[in-house]
Amino acid sequence: MNSQVFLTRLFTFLFVMFCKLGVDGRCVDLGSTKLGFMPTAFAGKGERQNKKSSKKKKLKKMLSCLLPGKQKDPRDLVYDFIEAQAAFQDIALKELRAGQKRSHWSWYIFPTPPNIICGVEMGSEKSKQYALRTREQAEAYLSLPPQDVVVGPPLKGGQSEKQTKQQTKQVHLRANYIEVMETIADQLEQDEELTLNQLIGMGDVPKLRSSLNYFRNIASTMDPPDEEVVQVCDRTLEAIEEGNGWVQSLRESLNGIYG
Repeated sequence: MNSQVFLTRLFTFLFVMFCKLGVDGRCVDLGSTKLGFMPTAFAGKGERQNKKSSKKKKLKKMLSCLLPGKQKDPRDLVYDFIEAQAAFQDIALKELRAGQKRSHWSWYIFPTPPNIICGVEMGSEKSKQYALRTREQAEAYLSLPPQDVVVGPPLKGGQSEKQTKQQTKQVHLRANYIEVMETIADQLEQDEELTLNQLIGMGDVPKLRSSLNYFRNIASTMDPPDEEVVQVCDRTLEAIEEGNGWVQSLRESLNGIYG
């Protein structure tokens, strides 16, 4: 056997073994024979493009957590609030009137702008999803007329709305916001021993204050100003800070962190 034939067979053997062992564990079908795991260097053009596309998608997903997405219409996000409040507004009011928030609904009931710290948006995915990112969105939240929302399980073939217990519910975001804030103010004014932490929970105190200050600013600078929203925000902020309510809530928050 001459050296040329030997080297050819050796190269072929090494190539096949290399393909079987692989580098990054991706299985590739070459014709009708599977060689097992093919290293990236030998992957086809289509596979390399798929990998590039996958990396771009991952990068885009990561950036979406930090940067606000494009909103085609300021009311798009507002309609998400409508659907959420159709389910959670009554629950929120019931819990507040009973003196303690027990379930998770603050994202839909206490709208806030994005929580940006050192140029990075903080908070949970739900908080980012329901952040009011533009003045147009905030004004749309306060100005949208009442909307009818169908609640209940989806209709099945041959079933009527009565059979599936579906019903139409009217949701008015501005009126709902005023009602919730008046309820919070009522609770704090009527019970001097009740603290904000006890009423809504330590984690939601910053969100509530941020929401009140934000909507007060938006409502006071609208054309014309929304005086009713300004007044309810002022009243609730005063109820929060009056007496020992705000001081006690702050003390409880610090004890929760450092205690």
